[in-house]
Amino acid sequence: MPPRLRPSLKKNKRLLELAYNRHPQKVEKEVEKVVYLLKSVIQPIEPSIEQPITQYKQNIEQPIIRFKQNVEQPIIKFKQNIEQSIIKYKQNVKQPITQYKQNIEKV
Repeated sequence: MPPRLRPSLKKNKRLLELAYNRHPQKVEKEVEKVVYLLKSVIQPIEPSIEQPITQYKQNIEQPIIRFKQNVEQPIIKFKQNIEQSIIKYKQNVKQPITQYKQNIEKV
């Protein structure tokens, strides 16, 4: 069910329909003018609304990114250090043990 129009809007709608029936091209040009004017008013408003939103978003994202870097990087470094320690252990401890075993087996 379409919304109810105020009496003045009903009258304007009826007048617009009559005008469109008589001179459709003139009415279409007028409608295009109105649409153009509305767009020219609305478009300058959009950036003024969007800019604070993007700035707010950046202000929220920046600390999160910094926090991730400050937390994740030390963890990654720690993990790499442990992996390197394991590799060094294998080289320094396991290899001599296997060599010792081999030497004993030879004897």
